[in-house]
Amino acid sequence: MLNDTELKKAKILDKEYALYDGDGLQVTIRPTGTKAFEFKYTTPDKRRQKIVIGKYPIMTLAEARDKRIELQKIVSLGKDPKIEREAQKKKGVVLKVVAIDYMKHIKSDLAPNTYKRNSGIINREIIRQLGSKPIAEITRFDVLRMIRDMEAREIVATSKMALKIITRMFRYALSEGVIEHNVCLDVDRGVLKKENRQNLPHLVSSKELGVLISKVKTCSDVTRLAIMFAMHTFLRPYNVRYLEWTEIDFDNRVIVISGEKMKTRKPHIVPLTDSTVKILNEARNKRKYVFSTSYKPMSEMAMQEALKRRGYEHIQTVHGFRHTASTILNENISKHGIHSDAIEKQLAHVVSGVKGVYNKAEYLEERVKLMRWWSQFLEELSRTPHGHTEQSCVHASQA
Repeated sequence: MLNDTELKKAKILDKEYALYDGDGLQVTIRPTGTKAFEFKYTTPDKRRQKIVIGKYPIMTLAEARDKRIELQKIVSLGKDPKIEREAQKKKGVVLKVVAIDYMKHIKSDLAPNTYKRNSGIINREIIRQLGSKPIAEITRFDVLRMIRDMEAREIVATSKMALKIITRMFRYALSEGVIEHNVCLDVDRGVLKKENRQNLPHLVSSKELGVLISKVKTCSDVTRLAIMFAMHTFLRPYNVRYLEWTEIDFDNRVIVISGEKMKTRKPHIVPLTDSTVKILNEARNKRKYVFSTSYKPMSEMAMQEALKRRGYEHIQTVHGFRHTASTILNENISKHGIHSDAIEKQLAHVVSGVKGVYNKAEYLEERVKLMRWWSQFLEELSRTPHGHTEQSCVHASQA
């Protein structure tokens, strides 16, 4: 066994060497002058390992021997002290650290708009309320208190999204070995406040749609062109705002949007029609984004505010043009002759179930005909906005 005098007088050599105390404890003397207590042991799978347990004289010889006894107990239980130490370190990791890693992990898998929304909720709600607490110590009651706080502020829809996000975050932490159990799954969804869904209103009356088109013509140039383009292509507002000239192939009369910018994370093709080509030609500029007056994309609320100023608040949203197109196109299959699968494909919807898995066809030929019919339908309404006599009606549908 070693004594304190031997450790104090141990010479510093050009080469690392060790002094042995017995039962796996040794002091390694390094050329740098460091004297490190190390414990040598055999792992459950019969490999020889060693683990640093402290530095002399910060740790005394007596303290090192006490630590050796602790480690010997771990080994006797068939466990690896190194693995156990890492597990203990992870247990002290606060949620904020995991959240930052998680946001890096998901960034490439989400559309920019979705990532922006999710990271906003993570920073404003999850990190703000739980960020400083070790994630391994967070209970389902902590998560529930966060949700209750949001419900009290009447942001029920956001609270439900926050619960989904933190559940996925804990699943990530579980896979990384930071936690042993996902406590978010223990939160009883039945006790949560029911969401009063605010559906996206949209017109399905040809007469009303014609009137809307005539009013949109009074918008400023860029906003008018963007709204009409959204109406003709029924792209999501984000994809209209962030549409780039490099994505437009005038020769083949298509727009090809990369999967990174789509909600489905899959590339999307939009066949161009005479009407949409005309809109794009009128929007011609030397900037990156098609519908922009500067180097930045169009403002998030520009199109919606234009509709609001023309009396369409709670009647028609820009996103609602997708529902308008879906409703009218499906109701008029007998006229345009294009099946619903092609309509869904053009809407860039993810088809669930077996049909969604095995239906790999792009239906591009049918979609070209579909978009041509839709543009002609809108052009006809534009020319005769009051020429239809059916009763006006407004439907609401979820985003």
